[in-house]
Amino acid sequence: MQSAAIEKTGAKKDSTFSQMRIAEEERNLIVRAARLLKIKPTQYVRDAALTRAQMDLMDQRTFTLDEERWKELDEILAAPAQPLPQLAKRLREKPVWEK
Repeated sequence: MQSAAIEKTGAKKDSTFSQMRIAEEERNLIVRAARLLKIKPTQYVRDAALTRAQMDLMDQRTFTLDEERWKELDEILAAPAQPLPQLAKRLREKPVWEK
């Protein structure tokens, strides 16, 4: 890993990001990743936080639906399965590790 002195050179001051209370090593890691993507560190942190929030919300075990949405979901789940010819073909093929 590059030294902190090297990490800090050439970076524009991002006041919101610089106010975060994190260790210098963690800050440098975020700055490096943000530079790699050519975005500001605050944008990198925002994107990471939003991704994590979406994952946490999708990981819920209980979902609450209003009556209309429940009926939609119930209809979808009650509908007969549709044949998937591409999947059937793949399942008949020999796996790569057995060829």
